[in-house]
Amino acid sequence: MDDFLRSLEGPTVLVKVGTGDGGRDFTVSRALLCQNSEWFRSALEGDRFKEGQTGVISLPEDSTRAFSSFHFYLLRRRMLFPVEKLEDGTVDAFADQLETCIETWTFANKYSMHTLKDTAMIAFCWHLQHATGNVIGLPAACLALCFSHTGEGSPLRQLAADYIVTRMKGKKSDAGELVGDLAPLQGFIQALNEAHQFHHDAEEGTSNHVRISDSLT
Repeated sequence: MDDFLRSLEGPTVLVKVGTGDGGRDFTVSRALLCQNSEWFRSALEGDRFKEGQTGVISLPEDSTRAFSSFHFYLLRRRMLFPVEKLEDGTVDAFADQLETCIETWTFANKYSMHTLKDTAMIAFCWHLQHATGNVIGLPAACLALCFSHTGEGSPLRQLAADYIVTRMKGKKSDAGELVGDLAPLQGFIQALNEAHQFHHDAEEGTSNHVRISDSLT
């Protein structure tokens, strides 16, 4: 505990995230950044790069929402969400939380922060599972981030497609609309077909694969 407190008392780094009106500046413990990310450690230690010399890091392409989650994680080792139920009055907030999970996972993947990546994935799966059997369901816009923010073979794409197939099989009223809204996105149809095949193989008892979400049931 003493080491942790001392790290908070030490030098800080100004991290400028995003651009324009959507940007935000964060003042973060230099020691915590270096302890939790090889990328930040390489940028800051030894004054080899301008970031180490100036104590300022610019991340114009990254999400302020994701970096906020990362900063909180540095201090608390977890992600925290205020909305625990998907109801008529919480759809927007719940979807916003799911988007935070997606952006945080993408951020952690980009900077090779595996424990944060795992934490974001667990939170993502929790939100997805909570919504799967719910009559209300998730807006297509938040699921679209799984395809616009990731590449082919991403587990986020697989899980989003699995969520939609499960709702189709459960005859949820929004399933067809989700497919229509997401169909133009690159990689969606492939992920949806793979999810259909996974469910078919599971029903036939021929699947050798386990979805990430299965481990959280």
